[in-house]
Amino acid sequence: MVPCKTELMVRIPKISKMEKNISALLLNSYTPLTTIRPTIAGMVPVGGMHIYPPSPLPDDIRKFLDEAKDGVIYFSLGSNVQSKDMPADKMKIFLQVFGEMKQRVLWKFENESILNKPNNIMIKSWLPQSDILAHENIKVFITHGGLLGTQEGVHHAVPMLGMPIYCDQHLNMKKAVLGGYAINLHFQSITEEVLKNSLEELLYNPIYRNNIEKISQIFKDRPISARDMAMYWIEYVIRYRGANHLRSAGRDLKWFEFYLLDVITVCTHEYISNT
Repeated sequence: MVPCKTELMVRIPKISKMEKNISALLLNSYTPLTTIRPTIAGMVPVGGMHIYPPSPLPDDIRKFLDEAKDGVIYFSLGSNVQSKDMPADKMKIFLQVFGEMKQRVLWKFENESILNKPNNIMIKSWLPQSDILAHENIKVFITHGGLLGTQEGVHHAVPMLGMPIYCDQHLNMKKAVLGGYAINLHFQSITEEVLKNSLEELLYNPIYRNNIEKISQIFKDRPISARDMAMYWIEYVIRYRGANHLRSAGRDLKWFEFYLLDVITVCTHEYISNT
């Protein structure tokens, strides 16, 4: 027997209607990696909930990091921007500068090999980023400034060299620079001199390490872990059958009411009438 139409085609509410039914909102942010802003009871910051205690590294990577007496520079542009697509002139700059450094370089690179790769560089198409950043020999994290990556860098207290490409990456790195634990570069303007000077500043000026250790301590100082906080509020909403008492009355306002345009209109009209 074919199920009735209502069982096969459950009507899903419009997004605009679903938004008004939100009781709790899990925010992928946490002090001090976000700006201070007013919140309501159902807005729960859980930034960093994706970070787990470090797992053992693959043997070849662990050996490469353990034996780096001068430390390691970790380089990853995330998954949306791939290092293998880097323009040839920029690739030459990075290889030249890395080859001149006494530190080793662990680079997330999507091809099997790099032509004329210096001996101090190890490349891998995929790397367990958070586990690597937890290693004591990681001295600098070269990043595109993605939200999850910057949270991992702060959690493990690794100074960052940012090269944001788009979207929130610019804001994330601006916040990191203001926090005193990162240097930000414009990718298109990178030269050998700029790259080398920036890396050496992060490596040898202790203020960056000192600043990020302080920020890391604040980021991790919570009454309960981010995952436990998220689970608590998910279960809380379920336990109280939607937790209507958490919902703001503002959800039912028209857009012009929300932005007080009706009030502004009345005030403006009164002002014009009396002048």
